[in-house]
Amino acid sequence: MLLVYAAAGFTLYNYFIKGKKPENVTLNDLTGNSHTIAFETKPTVLLFFTTWCPYCNEDAPKVVTLYERYQADINLYGINVIDRDDRQEVEEYVKKHGIQYPVLLDEGSYLHKEYGSPGFPTLVFLNKNGREIRRIIGSTSIEMIEAHIKNAIGN
Repeated sequence: MLLVYAAAGFTLYNYFIKGKKPENVTLNDLTGNSHTIAFETKPTVLLFFTTWCPYCNEDAPKVVTLYERYQADINLYGINVIDRDDRQEVEEYVKKHGIQYPVLLDEGSYLHKEYGSPGFPTLVFLNKNGREIRRIIGSTSIEMIEAHIKNAIGN
């Protein structure tokens, strides 16, 4: 996780600003296990969230439902901006909402900064080539989230 931050930031910047393909990013989960966000395996959805955000709490059940429905077709990662949160509260949030997708800790907010999101939650939809195709900032309907997942799968 920590080894990839500097490279991840540079790589994502180069990709989104200069059109270069991003490299995989590795972050740790709540148990300390590292997970690699592999952009090239299938479409990817990154959900940037905090536990104290009311809109994140509102959207969490929607995202859980859609993950259960589309987990074979997409990679979905919850990205907690841990320097704005409390680890124990993140663990309780995951349990409360029954989250089964990987919840990764963005220590130092490096990945969050690369995506330049001004608010929470932020859903970033990437096609199987790692290219961002859509972004939703703030709470939205389950139908809207599902439409963008289907669009990502179709690209």
